[in-house]
Amino acid sequence: QEDPRHASPVIFLGKIAMQENDFSKAKEYLVMGLRLRQASLPEGDQLIAHSQRDLASCLMALGDFAEAIHYFEAALQTYASASNPSKETIDSIKSELLSAGQNYIK
Repeated sequence: QEDPRHASPVIFLGKIAMQENDFSKAKEYLVMGLRLRQASLPEGDQLIAHSQRDLASCLMALGDFAEAIHYFEAALQTYASASNPSKETIDSIKSELLSAGQNYIK
């Protein structure tokens, strides 16, 4: 079984790549980090939702709005299934999902 701690450095590299506007490299790291978390954490873990949301944001920056919508919806579902979901977080994801949808329609 994968160790969930292995995902954090990979995701950190993805976030650095995003800050440097290297969204293709960021996507590689964020996909890898999400897969590590999905393989090592229980379904519905909020760290998985964080990774889904990070990847969705990266995909929006790449202009891949359809795929971004998929990951925002997955993050929303994961957060909503948590024992104490944060209303602010859910509202924020809904807003990002709406933005992705509006860009996809353009």
